[in-house]
Amino acid sequence: MLSFCIFLPFMIPSSVFAMGAQILFLRLPFKNAYLSVFLSHVLYSLPYATSYLTEGMRNNIKRLEEQGRVFGASGFYLLFKVTIPLLFPYLIPAFMMSFILSMSQYILTVLLGGGKLKTLSLIMVPFIQSGERNLASVYGLLFLLSSFFLFLLMEMLLRGLKRREIAC
Repeated sequence: MLSFCIFLPFMIPSSVFAMGAQILFLRLPFKNAYLSVFLSHVLYSLPYATSYLTEGMRNNIKRLEEQGRVFGASGFYLLFKVTIPLLFPYLIPAFMMSFILSMSQYILTVLLGGGKLKTLSLIMVPFIQSGERNLASVYGLLFLLSSFFLFLLMEMLLRGLKRREIAC
């Protein structure tokens, strides 16, 4: 049942999800557009991140956690010294997939942001619709470059951590 709830946004179109999220956030006591957009983007990208992390959990992590328990590790030590280092190669693609999906969400941002929050996709789509292909291309290139630089940053982080592991 939990898996079904986590993967439910896969089955629902983003426009339907956005309308449901808008109704939900209107009923909540806080009326913060930025928080609403952030939470809806997290909820919408959660299944994609979960699918990457689930794949990582299948790769012998449970067996290695059990071995850590046999050697006396428990709680936070087991989490930070066994589980997270083994999941780290899966955390980066999960984060990157969530980032790209979140950056490209137009409907969610329009409905929940109410025009207060300007994202790259919110600026780019009107230029595409109006026929301003030159400006739309510039914003598309900015979108591509931001994703590329984030990938580059994550790759450098991963290489730095691998070097640190080898040195230890």
